[in-house]
Amino acid sequence: ALERLEQSGEADSLRRRHALHFRALAVQAAPHLVGAEQAGYLNSLQNEHDNLRAALLWAKDKQADEALRLVTALWLFWYLRGYWTEGRNWLETVLRLPDTKLQVKESLELRTKSLNGVATIASAQGDQQIARTFYEECLGILQNLGDQQGSALVLGQLGMVSHSQGDFHKAKQLLEQSVQLLRALDSKQRLGWSLNNLGLVVRDLGDLPLARRLYEESLALKRADNDLWSVARILNNLGEVAKDQSDYEASEAFLHESLALSREVGDKWSVAEVLSNLGHIAKSRQDYVQARQLFLEGLAVRQDLGHKVGVAECLKELGMLAYEQGNKPEAQRTLTQSLSVLQQLEDKAGISEVQAWLAKLN
Repeated sequence: ALERLEQSGEADSLRRRHALHFRALAVQAAPHLVGAEQAGYLNSLQNEHDNLRAALLWAKDKQADEALRLVTALWLFWYLRGYWTEGRNWLETVLRLPDTKLQVKESLELRTKSLNGVATIASAQGDQQIARTFYEECLGILQNLGDQQGSALVLGQLGMVSHSQGDFHKAKQLLEQSVQLLRALDSKQRLGWSLNNLGLVVRDLGDLPLARRLYEESLALKRADNDLWSVARILNNLGEVAKDQSDYEASEAFLHESLALSREVGDKWSVAEVLSNLGHIAKSRQDYVQARQLFLEGLAVRQDLGHKVGVAECLKELGMLAYEQGNKPEAQRTLTQSLSVLQQLEDKAGISEVQAWLAKLN
């Protein structure tokens, strides 16, 4: 039947109609990937993922503008559901196509969203310099378009790249600028994320009370939006800072609520993060069997995601647990694996920490 369609010239017309149908489905779903209907729309895209892949294959070769619309609509689905490598490959491929670089407003607006998406995934995978390049291109276009809200948000994202690269003071400066701009613009949805991210930075700078207040303000904004994905991630952060403050009862309550929401939405990164944080609490109670199980579960998810930073962290924690339990061969193995990943990431602080643990084994 396909051969007859090819001979009649109808096959390409059929593929075009198929691609445009599923592009429309993805574009319709995209605004709902944040908010109360998030889980249902994510599941809808999950069910049609093979059809969406087929649509992308056609659009990439035949109609680049439609490919750009598709990847723009799909990047958050790929990010949340853990298709990081596949999604990033599609985004980078489509962004390189000449017809996606047209200097017209619609094309430029779509391009900024895809640049933000590919930068977010690259950052999550530990490729911070690549993420910075994409964010900077995105910021330049947004500023030229006069998009103040988008520009303010991306300034905050650049702050998170600086945070991941260990420059906490630069990160704080950029995120404070982002928060100030978004408050002035009354952009509550975007403000929620910049507040959360500023909380991450000030926590690492040691100001735990301020971090907790920033997370709480961020959480209130995201709960008001019924944004379950964001609520889950902020609850995880509140669990972390409560643990830092030795408020273990509150920490576990935040983390268990976060885990339930993360699983409901299907946010693999968040699931892995919460499992690891629960592992830390189990470890603090010297429940090493439970801690090991939680770190192993988190490691499996992070390996599947290609989340190198998380993989290194889980391996380090498993090595430290093995050391505490007197299992030096297991400690040597997992700490050496962690060190290898940290060296790939050029994480100097992490390398130094793991090398210190390895020195204890000799």
